[in-house]
Amino acid sequence: MSLTSELTRSNFLYRTWEGFSHVMRFVVRTDHEIDGQALAASVQEAAKRYPYFCIRIVRNGEDYEILPNKEPVPVTAGAKPICLGAGEANGHYIAAAFREDTIYFDISHNLGDAKGFVPWIKTVLYLYLTKTVDPDLDPEGVNLPGDPFLPNETEDPFDGLVIPDDLEPLYTMKYQQAFVPDTRYAQNPGRIDYYVKADAAQFTDVFRMLDGSPIVLSSYFLKEALKLLFPDRDGLPVCVSIPHSLREGLLGENNYHDQLSYVMIRYDQKMEHLPMDRQLTAGRGSIFLQCAWENMLCQIRSNLAFANELSSLPTVEERRAASRNAVSQFILNPETMVMTYPGRINWGAAAAHIVSVYGHCSVLAAPLMIFIVPLNNAFYFNFQQRDNTDIYAETFVSLLRGHGIDAEVTGSAEAELCSVYIP
Repeated sequence: MSLTSELTRSNFLYRTWEGFSHVMRFVVRTDHEIDGQALAASVQEAAKRYPYFCIRIVRNGEDYEILPNKEPVPVTAGAKPICLGAGEANGHYIAAAFREDTIYFDISHNLGDAKGFVPWIKTVLYLYLTKTVDPDLDPEGVNLPGDPFLPNETEDPFDGLVIPDDLEPLYTMKYQQAFVPDTRYAQNPGRIDYYVKADAAQFTDVFRMLDGSPIVLSSYFLKEALKLLFPDRDGLPVCVSIPHSLREGLLGENNYHDQLSYVMIRYDQKMEHLPMDRQLTAGRGSIFLQCAWENMLCQIRSNLAFANELSSLPTVEERRAASRNAVSQFILNPETMVMTYPGRINWGAAAAHIVSVYGHCSVLAAPLMIFIVPLNNAFYFNFQQRDNTDIYAETFVSLLRGHGIDAEVTGSAEAELCSVYIP
């Protein structure tokens, strides 16, 4: 596993603590009942193409070794997640599960992000489908066992990166307290995810016509839903945190590492006075400004400095506590919501056998998060929320329909994610 910089190494080892596992789950529903034996065989076969996902951790006193893991990647029956890194996962930080017609893919987010993780899913799906429903499935766009790594696929994106000490950010968004929804709509205890499907062509037509993007338009509609549900916001802005990939400026789309920074759209009173199209333009403009490469380099420089500070602490427990404390202000002062979209995904020939794909990710503190995944002719939205209520998803769908976008709430599921064990 290529973890040569202090940043990628410290993120993997210490950016997980009790109450925040920082994992991702992709829920892939197919057009047939899952054959567990064929899936298990496909997962083990795919592991040969992705050795960087097959690792184990050995603790030696106050230090760690990250070693290859030759044990089988866990494949379990049922949707209940396991503890990644623990004995039940054979020490692995990836896993798969299945129930009825659905496959669940789990990964430690510190090991990779959605862009880095999806190729593994595609490989497993291809191998599985050729074993079960279509032996002649076209492999175009799929990394197969025996294929060489793509350019820059495994390199550490931060290793050897030189950033001038005197570099200044082009723009910095100042902190402002965000509106946080209260629990007035909670119906039952527990966290329940709500799934929404929207027509991709109609959704795309709207944001293209109004100078938006999938993530900006989604942010706008959820913001509008919150305005309807919470008219008494005491003048506080709706703040949307958006993960932004640094791949374009670093090692490109093939690289698997988690390399996300975060940008913000703030819907304050000044923004609310603008018509919809101007709000979308302003939202895109704000993202572009924050994503200026000078800003991203300054953020990387800060993260590298903090990683070096962590490595200087004498004990593992101190490093993990410091990592948690570094985000304490975000925990105490959460944004209104998080909106994440990994971009276009070429699912290849496997798409013909996939009914839906919903993504799920650990949430640090925000009471609302939407994970958007494109598939075939639709966008699939997973509403992750603090409260068990369908009102956010239903109001969002109503607003989409009001703008000529076919949309529906397709179901719900208990919000279960893997825990993570680091020795």
